Amino acid sequence: MHYSKFILISLTTLIIILAACTRQEDNHIKIVSVNVHEDLPADSFISEYSYIQLDSVTSPMLSAVKDIRFQDSLIYILDDAGRIFTFTSTGHHLSTLDSLGLGSGQYATADAFDVTDTGIFVLSRAQKRIIRYSHDGHLASIYAIHDYYLDFRVMDDSTIVLASGCCNNRMSNFISMDIISQKFTHESEPFERTESYISDTYHPFVEQYGDTLLITNPYQTSVHMLVKGESTPLKAYEFNTKDQIPENFKDYTFEELAQMTKHKSVVRSIALHHQTSEAEYIGYEMFGDYGLSYLLARQKADGTMQNMTIMNNEDPTFPYLSAPLCVHDGQLVSVMPAYVLLHTEEAYGISRFTSAGLRQTDNPIIFLHRLN
Repeated sequence: MHYSKFILISLTTLIIILAACTRQEDNHIKIVSVNVHEDLPADSFISEYSYIQLDSVTSPMLSAVKDIRFQDSLIYILDDAGRIFTFTSTGHHLSTLDSLGLGSGQYATADAFDVTDTGIFVLSRAQKRIIRYSHDGHLASIYAIHDYYLDFRVMDDSTIVLASGCCNNRMSNFISMDIISQKFTHESEPFERTESYISDTYHPFVEQYGDTLLITNPYQTSVHMLVKGESTPLKAYEFNTKDQIPENFKDYTFEELAQMTKHKSVVRSIALHHQTSEAEYIGYEMFGDYGLSYLLARQKADGTMQNMTIMNNEDPTFPYLSAPLCVHDGQLVSVMPAYVLLHTEEAYGISRFTSAGLRQTDNPIIFLHRLN
């Protein structure tokens, strides 16, 4: 609680400091310019790294990692086979929630998940419901959400925030719901047309601290603050890319926009946000000369903007740096499959994990790179 208040105070203070260094439009949203062509070395952003080596063999083995959560010194990982693995902070495997199916208390799809003190929550988009399991994997509750949603966050014992990706009948991208009474309490970020296309690069929730969520909308590079169901524009980012999202993007469907921007040097949305008392970080993806890259930009307290490429940046100081899934305790959290890690070591001429006997079929390694 005290940490959340500290972060909120720090965020407010930094926003005030940066206001003089940031352009504003008539609608009062701050506009921040990012130079995508700047590519600073990794040590400009990162001071050190550590890793968590998961048990090499589990039953079942981890498939490709979709998302990760840290809760009470435990690590929860959702893979693309719909299973949720629980590990200790040192990588020891404790349990696996594997309830994929159509039976009673099972989920047809595991599109997103969240973890709180009260259990593990799983979103099944196909079934239009969220299922809560105890931490030891037993069915606890089933909550009908009555529509299609692609992500969610549990705010407290009774409130969840659902993100639709502009694909629900309520015509609002973010819906707050009381799961006890099964009633919707707030609607935010309205849209005009229901979309059926879902982009893998869209991240509706880019940061959370306390009861505050930082949110984004599809094909928009702005960040909004969502507090108790009320959305307030925070910042918009403009990128000097060769290609741009058309100004009249609302005239096109998401599928049309996906085709228009395919393999183009354009930023479709913000993927990550992290605030400290000294700087503000955003992560974003962009297609470049070497394929899809993940980049990190930082605005310091004096307004200075800096930029670096995470993917395709051959920095020998941080050879295991890859696209992060989230930020935890001031560290970029990424997961590298064993076979990719071994190829990386071969390319760099290093052998930390190779000499330790890591095999291509082993479970992945979690890396934590601390931000400066």
